[in-house]
Amino acid sequence: MATVFESLSEGLYTAFFEPDPQQRVAALDAWVDHSTSVIQQAVLEELRAHLEWLLETRQTPEGWESGVYKFRRILEDYRLVMDIKLRKIESKEKVLSDGPPSPEEKARTFNAAEKAIAYVEELKAKEDSGRANPSKNAMESATTSGGGGKPLIGRTSGNSPNDNRSNSMNPNNRASRAAANNRSNQMNPNNASYRASRGRR
Repeated sequence: MATVFESLSEGLYTAFFEPDPQQRVAALDAWVDHSTSVIQQAVLEELRAHLEWLLETRQTPEGWESGVYKFRRILEDYRLVMDIKLRKIESKEKVLSDGPPSPEEKARTFNAAEKAIAYVEELKAKEDSGRANPSKNAMESATTSGGGGKPLIGRTSGNSPNDNRSNSMNPNNRASRAAANNRSNQMNPNNASYRASRGRR
């Protein structure tokens, strides 16, 4: 004899499909609180049903005597067990049911499942994209600091290497004039830059 909790199953699935970890835990805790009283009542009903099955052929003296020998054989290995688990119900199984879930419950569970699948697929797509572009990820890692995501390279100017090269080649740009002055200083024997560029003091 098994008790099938149709509505509680839908609630468990719906709570589990919540993508946010904290909200998922809260939803599962709420499900447990809601489910406890339902399951407690089902335990009483299932115990009675089990006893009825157990005594079905043991009411006569002969039946009871046969049961005595059988129980003596199994008493070391058989224990009264209550299993609460998600599993498939076999067609030959005799069950007690708390009734089918409502269409609203079924729809809510289905929608939660679809949203969870979409969320997982999106995460997988991002991971696949990262594996397909390792050089891009390495560049982003090299140019981004650990705190706040601010660029380390080109932090003040924000110029690309091509921009910097164009600026240094443009006579009207300050970068070009600074580069020219630097070259002039390094070519002037009377300038400190000249001696520094040649390892002298």
